[in-house]
Amino acid sequence: MGCLAASVYYVILRLLQPDLPRGFVSIQLLILFGIGLNAFLLGIIGEYILRIYRVLRADPIAIVERTLNMQPNDLKL
Repeated sequence: MGCLAASVYYVILRLLQPDLPRGFVSIQLLILFGIGLNAFLLGIIGEYILRIYRVLRADPIAIVERTLNMQPNDLKL
């Protein structure tokens, strides 16, 4: 989204100021696109690591404080 807004800005800037250095707009757009792509891929990696963390943590559904008619030795894990 930011890259798209910046590309519109730089194209309008190029039309209003034709004396900009050659390649300025294209380099700026490539840098912004690269930053956006890196942020997107880091977000995907972060979601993947979060899912791994949640699976490895695996909290029990319920915590048993005491049992009735069962000895602790009878519990099989």
